[in-house]
Amino acid sequence: MSVPLCEIDPVVVQKCKKFRFRKEKTPGAVVMKIDEKAMKVILDPDFDEEDCKDMDLDTLASELPPTRPSFVLYSFQFNHKDERISYPLVFIYVSPAGVKTETNMLYSGAKTQLCRAVDATKEYNVRDIEDELNMEALLEKLVLV
Repeated sequence: MSVPLCEIDPVVVQKCKKFRFRKEKTPGAVVMKIDEKAMKVILDPDFDEEDCKDMDLDTLASELPPTRPSFVLYSFQFNHKDERISYPLVFIYVSPAGVKTETNMLYSGAKTQLCRAVDATKEYNVRDIEDELNMEALLEKLVLV
């Protein structure tokens, strides 16, 4: 049995559950970070809920902090070749190069626990926001192309 490195704010779990069952057909995100003083995963206050309701991956990539790791729950519409439509729910762990080792360890240690808590079944790890956080790379990773 592993000991959790940090606590997950119940608001985060509630928000992610609500996001998972949302009715919107537009892409959207829930962005989270770790409050290192409180050792707690929280919603990132830099990302307004309304702005994230209709946020494509390129916009998200441009707004994520380039010097701090982030957790993102992302949903988008995917049109299959056989004309079916699905809305994948992807847990994205963004860990930019150059971040302090202690911070990276804290985030990577909390990643699995958070992924389970928000019931994400697909996971995508990103080191280079500019090159890896785009729809082409995401679809390739999820084997949807």
